[in-house]
Amino acid sequence: ALEAQISTLVDERKKLEEDQFTSIVSMYQTMKPKDAAGIFNSLEMGVLLRVAKMMPPRKMAPILAAMDRAKAEELTVALAAQTSENPEQMGAADLSALPQIVGQ
Repeated sequence: ALEAQISTLVDERKKLEEDQFTSIVSMYQTMKPKDAAGIFNSLEMGVLLRVAKMMPPRKMAPILAAMDRAKAEELTVALAAQTSENPEQMGAADLSALPQIVGQ
């Protein structure tokens, strides 16, 4: 019984943390891309990667375009490295989930 209670509490804690992180992502989505990019440029890569993966590509693309070129490249490489499949074998849905770089 104690083990089940601990497991339930751990699950509740994970859900709470996930909800809090989702609200952080929502804040970045409502910001102007240039403002969000300024913050993204200084975020630690692990946090940035998690935020970028949770954002829809249409919201992430303008932010990525406004980011520092080196940081945007580092993020793109990190996102690509987390793809478990070979890019040539990825489907259209997988590719569309990646942030798109918008030309100027």
